[in-house]
Amino acid sequence: MLKFGYISGTLDNLIIYESNEKTAYFTVGNTKVMIEAETIKAKNPPFIKNKITYVPLRLVAQTFGCIVDWDQKTKTVYINRKLEETD
Repeated sequence: MLKFGYISGTLDNLIIYESNEKTAYFTVGNTKVMIEAETIKAKNPPFIKNKITYVPLRLVAQTFGCIVDWDQKTKTVYINRKLEETD
């Protein structure tokens, strides 16, 4: 889970994340996530612990165009933006 540092708004456990590309709506305790006009199911729901909101890292990263890799040996997550091809 990702400690959510940037939230554009919250209302009754609704978490709104915006970028220049997309908007995602999460609800604490609910696995349904709305991204633009599409509803998808997250593996784990967002939750709040010690007044900090956590959301599923892989889902957020992939939604906003990132590649997520896991290194089992070092127990490290790598998140990178996809490179745009140029001619």
